Amino acid sequence: RISGSGMHQGIHGSAACLCGGCIAGRDYGIDRYHDRVIAGLKAVGVKVIVDHAIKHKTPVFVMGNVEELEKLWETLPKQMFTDIFIRPINVVEMVENIKRQMDEYYKMKKRTILAVDDSGVILRNIKTLLEDKYQVIPVNSSEMAIKYLALNIPDLILLDYEMPIVDGKQFMQMIREDTEFQNIPIIFLTGKNDAQTVMDVMSLKPNGYLLKSMDAQKLHAAIDDFFKKQTK
Repeated sequence: RISGSGMHQGIHGSAACLCGGCIAGRDYGIDRYHDRVIAGLKAVGVKVIVDHAIKHKTPVFVMGNVEELEKLWETLPKQMFTDIFIRPINVVEMVENIKRQMDEYYKMKKRTILAVDDSGVILRNIKTLLEDKYQVIPVNSSEMAIKYLALNIPDLILLDYEMPIVDGKQFMQMIREDTEFQNIPIIFLTGKNDAQTVMDVMSLKPNGYLLKSMDAQKLHAAIDDFFKKQTK
């Protein structure tokens, strides 16, 4: 979505759109040549949004007149933005341009899967199996997974149910209690398929569970099917 004039900085769906006017603070009754400290504070606000967009791998578009953009470049380098639109703007052309770039972005983007398992063999097998279509990040403990999450938000976590020290159940409980991570989908990996294990796993309300003994192609198909359902 394209934001209009004034203070319209925010994450819009799958792209961040920043209006250059927010740097000058026009919608708050602040003259555009007013105290540069005020403008600087607003630039910091824009940086927070851009940093958020980069962390979440979101394209960032910015619009503004030459003066507004020059003020923005004092805080953020041009290279951080996917595209820049200078006023006066032909809105139809801008929308078509952004739509084209977003279409290309989705074609090229690989979904990220964080695979958490204490077995190096399992991690290598998962990475080899899925890396044709997904970016697989293998980590061998819950502690390493938490360190990864501190800087990245994956599209899915494949989580070993039984691990030493902090097992899959404890790890899931921890991230479900954190508002930043609670919506990350989790699919459990388990080596057991007895009724009690299945009941224990599903009582945690994960997004699914897969057996480690599954045929490789079936496991791949299950992941594909999960993401297809997510996009509907």
